[in-house]
Amino acid sequence: MTGPYPPYESDQPLYPPHQGGVQPPYPAHPQPPHPAQQPYPAQQPYPPATAPQPHPPAAQQPQWGQAPTWNQPPQWNQPPQWSQPPQSGQAPQWSQPQPWEQTGSPAPEYGSAPGQAPPAWSGPPPEWGTSPETPKRSLAAKVWPKVAGGLSVIVAVCAFGLVKAGLGGFLASDDGKHKAYPTASHPDGIAATSTATAAAGGPFAGTPAANYPEGTAGITLPKAVASGGFTAKQVRDALADVKKALVAGRLDSQMLVKRNPDPFLKLFAPDARSDMRKDFSTDDFSVYATQFAPGAKPAKETPRVKGRISYRTTKVEGIPALEVTTNFVWVYPFQVSSGDGIVVVHDELVWQVLHPSKVQASLRGLWLSKGQSYASNIDCDQYNKGLIAPGKPEFGIGPDTEDPDSMFDPDRSLDISTNC
Repeated sequence: MTGPYPPYESDQPLYPPHQGGVQPPYPAHPQPPHPAQQPYPAQQPYPPATAPQPHPPAAQQPQWGQAPTWNQPPQWNQPPQWSQPPQSGQAPQWSQPQPWEQTGSPAPEYGSAPGQAPPAWSGPPPEWGTSPETPKRSLAAKVWPKVAGGLSVIVAVCAFGLVKAGLGGFLASDDGKHKAYPTASHPDGIAATSTATAAAGGPFAGTPAANYPEGTAGITLPKAVASGGFTAKQVRDALADVKKALVAGRLDSQMLVKRNPDPFLKLFAPDARSDMRKDFSTDDFSVYATQFAPGAKPAKETPRVKGRISYRTTKVEGIPALEVTTNFVWVYPFQVSSGDGIVVVHDELVWQVLHPSKVQASLRGLWLSKGQSYASNIDCDQYNKGLIAPGKPEFGIGPDTEDPDSMFDPDRSLDISTNC
Protein backbone atom coordinates (compact mmCIF):
# COMPACT_ATOMS: atom_id res chain seq x y z
CA MET A 1 0.00 0.00 0.00
CA THR A 2 1.30 3.42 -0.90
CA GLY A 3 0.26 6.76 0.46
CA PRO A 4 0.92 9.05 3.32
CA TYR A 5 -0.10 6.49 5.90
CA PRO A 6 1.91 3.37 6.80
CA PRO A 7 0.14 0.01 6.54
CA TYR A 8 -1.61 -1.34 9.63
CA GLU A 9 0.58 -3.82 11.45
CA SER A 10 -0.33 -5.95 14.44
CA ASP A 11 0.85 -9.08 16.19
CA GLN A 12 -2.74 -10.39 16.30
CA PRO A 13 -4.38 -12.03 13.29
CA LEU A 14 -7.23 -10.13 11.70
CA TYR A 15 -9.80 -12.69 12.94
CA PRO A 16 -9.26 -15.22 15.74
CA PRO A 17 -9.07 -18.80 14.37
CA HIS A 18 -11.75 -21.34 15.32
CA GLN A 19 -10.93 -24.31 17.33
CA GLY A 20 -9.74 -27.11 15.10
CA GLY A 21 -9.01 -24.62 12.34
CA VAL A 22 -12.30 -25.40 10.56
CA GLN A 23 -15.22 -22.99 10.21
CA PRO A 24 -18.30 -24.67 11.75
CA PRO A 25 -21.32 -24.91 9.49
CA TYR A 26 -24.42 -22.79 10.15
CA PRO A 27 -27.17 -24.63 12.04
CA ALA A 28 -29.73 -26.16 9.76
CA HIS A 29 -33.33 -24.85 9.91
CA PRO A 30 -35.84 -27.42 11.17
CA GLN A 31 -38.12 -28.70 8.45
CA PRO A 32 -41.86 -29.02 9.20
CA PRO A 33 -43.20 -32.58 9.07
CA HIS A 34 -45.06 -33.70 5.98
CA PRO A 35 -48.84 -33.45 6.29
CA ALA A 36 -49.16 -37.11 5.62
CA GLN A 37 -47.02 -37.87 8.65
CA GLN A 38 -49.27 -35.84 11.01
CA PRO A 39 -51.97 -37.68 12.96
CA TYR A 40 -55.57 -36.73 12.05
CA PRO A 41 -57.42 -35.36 15.11
CA ALA A 42 -60.19 -37.43 16.48
CA GLN A 43 -63.70 -36.21 15.58
CA GLN A 44 -65.80 -35.03 18.49
CA PRO A 45 -69.24 -36.56 18.80
CA TYR A 46 -72.28 -34.38 18.08
CA PRO A 47 -74.28 -33.29 21.14
CA PRO A 48 -77.40 -35.32 21.75
CA ALA A 49 -80.55 -33.90 20.29
CA THR A 50 -82.95 -32.27 22.70
CA ALA A 51 -86.68 -32.36 22.57
CA PRO A 52 -88.33 -29.25 21.10
CA GLN A 53 -89.64 -26.78 23.62
CA PRO A 54 -93.41 -26.49 23.68
CA HIS A 55 -94.89 -23.13 22.63
CA PRO A 56 -96.25 -21.26 25.67
CA PRO A 57 -100.01 -21.26 26.00
CA ALA A 58 -101.97 -18.28 24.75
CA ALA A 59 -102.55 -17.03 28.30
CA GLN A 60 -98.82 -16.69 28.73
CA GLN A 61 -98.23 -14.99 25.38
CA PRO A 62 -96.55 -11.58 26.01
CA GLN A 63 -98.50 -8.46 25.08
CA TRP A 64 -97.10 -6.13 22.48
CA GLY A 65 -94.48 -3.89 24.08
CA GLN A 66 -94.06 -6.14 27.13
CA ALA A 67 -91.20 -8.47 27.99
CA PRO A 68 -91.89 -12.27 27.86
CA THR A 69 -92.65 -13.88 31.18
CA TRP A 70 -91.79 -17.55 30.52
CA ASN A 71 -88.61 -19.48 31.31
CA GLN A 72 -87.30 -16.98 33.86
CA PRO A 73 -87.28 -13.72 31.90
CA PRO A 74 -84.43 -11.26 32.44
CA GLN A 75 -84.96 -8.81 35.29
CA TRP A 76 -84.19 -5.55 33.56
CA ASN A 77 -85.57 -2.14 34.57
CA GLN A 78 -85.79 -3.31 38.15
CA PRO A 79 -84.59 -0.87 40.84
CA PRO A 80 -81.47 -1.95 42.72
CA GLN A 81 -81.97 -3.74 45.98
CA TRP A 82 -79.95 -2.23 48.79
CA SER A 83 -78.89 -4.21 51.78
CA GLN A 84 -78.93 -0.97 53.77
CA PRO A 85 -80.40 2.42 52.90
CA PRO A 86 -77.63 4.72 51.66
CA GLN A 87 -76.60 7.59 53.87
CA SER A 88 -76.60 11.15 52.61
CA GLY A 89 -73.51 11.74 50.49
CA GLN A 90 -72.67 7.97 50.28
CA ALA A 91 -72.98 5.53 47.42
CA PRO A 92 -75.60 2.72 47.87
CA GLN A 93 -74.41 -0.72 48.96
CA TRP A 94 -75.61 -3.39 46.50
CA SER A 95 -77.01 -6.62 47.95
CA GLN A 96 -75.66 -8.53 44.94
CA PRO A 97 -72.23 -7.95 43.43
CA GLN A 98 -72.28 -6.30 40.04
CA PRO A 99 -70.97 -8.25 37.00
CA TRP A 100 -67.93 -6.05 36.61
CA GLU A 101 -67.07 -6.59 40.29
CA GLN A 102 -66.99 -10.37 39.76
CA THR A 103 -64.82 -10.25 36.66
CA GLY A 104 -62.58 -7.38 37.73
CA SER A 105 -63.39 -5.40 34.57
CA PRO A 106 -63.97 -1.62 34.78
CA ALA A 107 -67.44 -0.34 35.58
CA PRO A 108 -69.61 0.63 32.59
CA GLU A 109 -69.83 4.29 31.62
CA TYR A 110 -72.84 6.36 32.51
CA GLY A 111 -75.82 5.35 30.44
CA SER A 112 -74.61 1.81 29.59
CA ALA A 113 -76.24 0.09 32.56
CA PRO A 114 -80.04 -0.43 32.66
CA GLY A 115 -81.92 2.57 33.99
CA GLN A 116 -78.98 4.96 33.63
CA ALA A 117 -79.64 6.51 30.23
CA PRO A 118 -78.66 10.20 30.29
CA PRO A 119 -81.42 12.75 29.70
CA ALA A 120 -81.82 13.87 26.09
CA TRP A 121 -81.04 17.54 25.22
CA SER A 122 -84.38 19.18 24.44
CA GLY A 123 -83.14 22.19 22.49
CA PRO A 124 -80.38 23.44 20.21
CA PRO A 125 -76.87 23.37 21.65
CA PRO A 126 -76.03 26.62 23.49
CA GLU A 127 -73.46 28.97 22.00
CA TRP A 128 -70.36 29.84 23.98
CA GLY A 129 -70.85 32.87 26.21
CA THR A 130 -74.62 33.17 25.66
CA SER A 131 -77.10 33.58 28.45
CA PRO A 132 -80.72 34.77 28.36
CA GLU A 133 -80.06 36.70 31.58
CA THR A 134 -77.14 38.77 30.26
CA PRO A 135 -78.21 42.36 29.62
CA LYS A 136 -76.73 44.22 26.71
CA ARG A 137 -76.02 47.96 26.79
CA SER A 138 -75.36 49.40 23.35
CA LEU A 139 -72.50 51.90 23.36
CA ALA A 140 -71.35 54.89 21.27
CA ALA A 141 -69.61 58.23 21.71
CA LYS A 142 -69.53 61.67 20.12
CA VAL A 143 -66.68 64.14 20.17
CA TRP A 144 -66.85 67.47 18.40
CA PRO A 145 -65.39 71.00 18.83
CA LYS A 146 -67.34 74.19 18.68
CA VAL A 147 -66.13 77.78 18.43
CA ALA A 148 -68.21 80.41 20.15
CA GLY A 149 -68.60 84.00 18.99
CA GLY A 150 -65.83 86.48 19.70
CA LEU A 151 -65.82 88.14 23.08
CA SER A 152 -64.86 91.43 21.49
CA VAL A 153 -62.18 93.00 19.38
CA ILE A 154 -60.02 93.04 22.52
CA VAL A 155 -60.64 89.45 23.63
CA ALA A 156 -59.70 86.57 21.35
CA VAL A 157 -62.18 83.93 20.29
CA CYS A 158 -62.81 81.35 23.04
CA ALA A 159 -62.71 77.67 22.15
CA PHE A 160 -65.82 75.85 23.33
CA GLY A 161 -65.29 72.10 23.31
CA LEU A 162 -68.11 69.64 23.85
CA VAL A 163 -67.79 65.94 24.53
CA LYS A 164 -70.84 63.73 24.79
CA ALA A 165 -71.18 60.01 25.44
CA GLY A 166 -74.06 57.63 25.91
CA LEU A 167 -74.59 54.32 27.70
CA GLY A 168 -77.87 52.58 26.94
CA GLY A 169 -79.60 49.56 28.44
CA PHE A 170 -80.36 48.16 31.86
CA LEU A 171 -78.56 49.30 34.99
CA ALA A 172 -77.71 45.81 36.14
CA SER A 173 -74.36 44.18 36.75
CA ASP A 174 -73.68 40.94 34.87
CA ASP A 175 -72.15 39.14 37.82
CA GLY A 176 -73.52 41.22 40.71
CA LYS A 177 -70.01 42.42 41.56
CA HIS A 178 -68.67 45.93 41.40
CA LYS A 179 -65.90 46.59 38.94
CA ALA A 180 -63.05 49.04 39.44
CA TYR A 181 -63.44 52.29 37.51
CA PRO A 182 -61.27 55.38 36.96
CA THR A 183 -61.91 58.54 38.95
CA ALA A 184 -61.20 62.14 38.01
CA SER A 185 -58.99 64.53 39.95
CA HIS A 186 -60.60 67.61 41.50
CA PRO A 187 -59.75 70.99 40.00
CA ASP A 188 -57.81 73.58 41.97
CA GLY A 189 -59.63 76.32 43.83
CA ILE A 190 -62.22 76.80 46.53
CA ALA A 191 -64.81 74.02 46.42
CA ALA A 192 -68.01 72.76 48.01
CA THR A 193 -69.71 69.36 47.75
CA SER A 194 -73.32 68.30 48.18
CA THR A 195 -73.96 67.57 51.84
CA ALA A 196 -77.76 67.28 52.09
CA THR A 197 -79.48 63.88 52.05
CA ALA A 198 -82.97 62.60 51.30
CA ALA A 199 -85.02 59.65 52.47
CA ALA A 200 -84.50 56.50 50.48
CA GLY A 201 -87.48 55.07 48.64
CA GLY A 202 -89.52 55.15 45.48
CA PRO A 203 -87.77 54.50 42.18
CA PHE A 204 -84.38 55.35 43.72
CA ALA A 205 -84.50 52.52 46.27
CA GLY A 206 -81.65 50.07 45.85
CA THR A 207 -79.53 52.47 43.78
CA PRO A 208 -76.57 54.63 44.86
CA ALA A 209 -78.90 57.66 44.46
CA ALA A 210 -81.25 56.43 47.21
CA ASN A 211 -80.02 59.11 49.66
CA TYR A 212 -78.91 61.77 47.18
CA PRO A 213 -80.38 65.26 47.81
CA GLU A 214 -83.54 66.28 45.99
CA GLY A 215 -83.30 68.85 43.23
CA THR A 216 -81.68 72.17 44.10
CA ALA A 217 -80.79 70.91 47.59
CA GLY A 218 -77.96 68.99 45.94
CA ILE A 219 -76.30 72.16 44.60
CA THR A 220 -74.09 73.62 47.32
CA LEU A 221 -72.16 76.82 46.57
CA PRO A 222 -68.66 77.32 47.99
CA LYS A 223 -67.88 80.26 50.20
CA ALA A 224 -67.31 83.45 48.21
CA VAL A 225 -64.05 85.24 48.96
CA ALA A 226 -62.35 88.16 47.21
CA SER A 227 -59.79 86.88 44.74
CA GLY A 228 -57.88 88.03 41.63
CA GLY A 229 -59.44 91.48 41.46
CA PHE A 230 -62.98 90.18 42.11
CA THR A 231 -64.72 91.30 45.28
CA ALA A 232 -66.47 88.79 47.50
CA LYS A 233 -69.83 90.12 46.24
CA GLN A 234 -68.82 89.72 42.60
CA VAL A 235 -67.73 86.15 43.31
CA ARG A 236 -71.01 85.47 45.15
CA ASP A 237 -73.06 86.88 42.26
CA ALA A 238 -71.14 84.85 39.70
CA LEU A 239 -71.64 81.64 41.70
CA ALA A 240 -75.35 82.41 42.03
CA ASP A 241 -75.63 82.86 38.25
CA VAL A 242 -73.95 79.50 37.71
CA LYS A 243 -76.44 77.80 40.05
CA LYS A 244 -79.35 79.44 38.21
CA ALA A 245 -77.98 78.12 34.92
CA LEU A 246 -77.61 74.62 36.37
CA VAL A 247 -81.21 74.65 37.58
CA ALA A 248 -82.56 76.13 34.33
CA GLY A 249 -80.64 73.61 32.23
CA ARG A 250 -81.17 70.42 34.23
CA LEU A 251 -84.17 70.82 36.56
CA ASP A 252 -86.61 73.46 35.24
CA SER A 253 -89.75 72.09 33.58
CA GLN A 254 -89.45 74.77 30.88
CA MET A 255 -86.34 72.97 29.67
CA LEU A 256 -87.19 69.38 30.67
CA VAL A 257 -90.78 69.07 29.53
CA LYS A 258 -91.55 72.06 27.31
CA ARG A 259 -88.09 72.00 25.70
CA ASN A 260 -87.91 75.80 25.83
CA PRO A 261 -84.30 77.08 26.12
CA ASP A 262 -85.14 80.82 26.42
CA PRO A 263 -85.07 81.07 30.25
CA PHE A 264 -81.73 79.28 30.21
CA LEU A 265 -80.15 81.39 27.46
CA LYS A 266 -81.11 84.68 29.13
CA LEU A 267 -78.63 83.90 31.90
CA PHE A 268 -75.65 84.17 29.51
CA ALA A 269 -73.76 87.17 28.19
CA PRO A 270 -75.62 88.72 25.21
CA ASP A 271 -72.82 87.89 22.80
CA ALA A 272 -72.87 84.22 23.85
CA ARG A 273 -76.59 83.59 23.34
CA SER A 274 -76.82 83.39 19.55
CA ASP A 275 -74.18 80.68 19.21
CA MET A 276 -75.59 78.69 22.13
CA ARG A 277 -79.05 78.83 20.59
CA LYS A 278 -77.66 77.03 17.56
CA ASP A 279 -76.83 74.08 19.82
CA PHE A 280 -80.57 73.50 20.32
CA SER A 281 -81.08 72.95 16.61
CA THR A 282 -78.78 69.91 16.95
CA ASP A 283 -78.08 67.54 19.82
CA ASP A 284 -75.10 69.57 21.08
CA PHE A 285 -77.10 71.13 23.92
CA SER A 286 -77.45 67.80 25.75
CA VAL A 287 -73.92 68.24 27.09
CA TYR A 288 -75.19 71.00 29.41
CA ALA A 289 -79.02 70.80 29.32
CA THR A 290 -81.72 68.12 29.61
CA GLN A 291 -84.85 67.72 27.50
CA PHE A 292 -87.24 64.77 27.85
CA ALA A 293 -88.17 62.90 24.69
CA PRO A 294 -91.80 63.01 23.51
CA GLY A 295 -93.71 60.18 25.13
CA ALA A 296 -91.33 59.86 28.08
CA LYS A 297 -93.29 60.02 31.35
CA PRO A 298 -91.34 61.49 34.27
CA ALA A 299 -92.26 60.12 37.69
CA LYS A 300 -93.68 62.37 40.39
CA GLU A 301 -90.49 62.17 42.47
CA THR A 302 -87.99 65.02 42.25
CA PRO A 303 -84.71 64.20 40.50
CA ARG A 304 -81.78 63.45 42.77
CA VAL A 305 -78.66 65.61 42.45
CA LYS A 306 -75.14 65.25 43.81
CA GLY A 307 -71.84 66.90 42.92
CA ARG A 308 -69.43 69.73 43.61
CA ILE A 309 -68.58 73.28 42.57
CA SER A 310 -65.15 74.87 42.64
CA TYR A 311 -63.82 78.21 41.43
CA ARG A 312 -60.57 80.03 40.86
CA THR A 313 -59.43 83.23 39.18
CA THR A 314 -57.61 83.21 35.86
CA LYS A 315 -57.09 85.43 32.82
CA VAL A 316 -58.56 85.25 29.32
CA GLU A 317 -56.29 87.11 26.90
CA GLY A 318 -55.04 89.22 29.80
CA ILE A 319 -58.52 90.03 31.16
CA PRO A 320 -59.25 88.84 34.72
CA ALA A 321 -61.87 86.10 34.77
CA LEU A 322 -63.57 83.93 37.35
CA GLU A 323 -63.56 80.27 36.29
CA VAL A 324 -66.18 78.01 37.87
CA THR A 325 -66.10 74.22 37.39
CA THR A 326 -69.24 72.22 38.14
CA ASN A 327 -69.40 68.42 38.29
CA PHE A 328 -72.83 66.90 38.96
CA VAL A 329 -74.80 63.69 38.63
CA TRP A 330 -78.48 64.18 37.74
CA VAL A 331 -80.75 61.18 38.37
CA TYR A 332 -84.15 61.32 36.64
CA PRO A 333 -87.01 58.90 37.50
CA PHE A 334 -89.48 57.81 34.81
CA GLN A 335 -92.68 55.80 34.75
CA VAL A 336 -92.06 52.53 32.93
CA SER A 337 -94.13 49.37 32.52
CA SER A 338 -91.09 47.14 32.90
CA GLY A 339 -87.36 47.46 33.37
CA ASP A 340 -85.39 50.21 35.03
CA GLY A 341 -86.92 53.71 35.00
CA ILE A 342 -83.82 55.56 36.24
CA VAL A 343 -81.73 57.70 33.86
CA VAL A 344 -78.37 59.05 35.02
CA VAL A 345 -76.69 62.11 33.49
CA HIS A 346 -73.19 63.13 34.60
CA ASP A 347 -71.62 66.35 33.39
CA GLU A 348 -68.58 68.52 34.06
CA LEU A 349 -68.87 72.10 32.81
CA VAL A 350 -66.44 75.01 32.95
CA TRP A 351 -68.05 78.45 33.22
CA GLN A 352 -66.30 81.81 32.92
CA VAL A 353 -67.24 85.31 34.03
CA LEU A 354 -65.09 88.19 32.78
CA HIS A 355 -64.37 91.05 35.12
CA PRO A 356 -67.24 93.50 34.41
CA SER A 357 -65.01 96.57 34.58
CA LYS A 358 -62.68 95.26 31.87
CA VAL A 359 -65.16 94.43 29.06
CA GLN A 360 -68.13 95.97 27.29
CA ALA A 361 -71.71 95.28 28.40
CA SER A 362 -72.42 92.64 25.71
CA LEU A 363 -69.61 90.48 27.13
CA ARG A 364 -70.72 90.64 30.75
CA GLY A 365 -72.35 87.55 32.18
CA LEU A 366 -71.87 83.82 31.88
CA TRP A 367 -69.80 82.10 29.22
CA LEU A 368 -69.59 78.34 28.88
CA SER A 369 -65.97 77.49 28.14
CA LYS A 370 -66.11 73.70 27.74
CA GLY A 371 -68.15 70.73 28.76
CA GLN A 372 -68.25 66.95 28.87
CA SER A 373 -71.06 64.57 29.82
CA TYR A 374 -72.40 61.04 29.61
CA ALA A 375 -75.82 59.47 30.16
CA SER A 376 -76.65 55.99 31.38
CA ASN A 377 -79.67 53.73 30.90
CA ILE A 378 -81.02 55.87 28.08
CA ASP A 379 -82.84 55.24 24.83
CA CYS A 380 -79.99 55.56 22.34
CA ASP A 381 -82.20 56.65 19.45
CA GLN A 382 -83.58 59.54 21.47
CA TYR A 383 -80.22 60.40 23.00
CA ASN A 384 -78.70 60.79 19.56
CA LYS A 385 -81.26 63.55 19.07
CA GLY A 386 -80.24 65.17 22.36
CA LEU A 387 -83.33 63.89 24.22
CA ILE A 388 -83.65 61.75 27.35
CA ALA A 389 -85.85 58.67 27.79
CA PRO A 390 -85.33 55.43 29.76
CA GLY A 391 -83.55 52.64 27.94
CA LYS A 392 -85.24 49.69 26.28
CA PRO A 393 -84.59 46.13 27.49
CA GLU A 394 -82.01 44.48 25.24
CA PHE A 395 -80.15 41.21 25.60
CA GLY A 396 -76.96 40.09 23.93
CA ILE A 397 -73.70 38.25 24.20
CA GLY A 398 -70.77 39.24 26.34
CA PRO A 399 -70.24 41.25 29.49
CA ASP A 400 -70.00 45.03 29.58
CA THR A 401 -66.86 46.86 30.61
CA GLU A 402 -68.57 49.53 32.73
CA ASP A 403 -69.82 49.11 36.28
CA PRO A 404 -73.39 50.50 36.22
CA ASP A 405 -73.19 51.75 39.83
CA SER A 406 -70.13 53.83 38.97
CA MET A 407 -72.34 56.00 36.72
CA PHE A 408 -73.84 57.53 39.88
CA ASP A 409 -70.47 58.68 41.23
CA PRO A 410 -69.59 62.37 40.61
CA ASP A 411 -65.92 61.46 41.04
CA ARG A 412 -66.06 58.96 38.23
CA SER A 413 -64.06 59.85 35.14
CA LEU A 414 -66.24 61.03 32.28
CA ASP A 415 -64.19 58.96 29.85
CA ILE A 416 -66.34 55.85 29.44
CA SER A 417 -66.86 52.97 27.03
CA THR A 418 -70.02 53.89 25.15
CA ASN A 419 -72.48 52.02 22.98
CA CYS A 420 -75.12 54.41 21.63
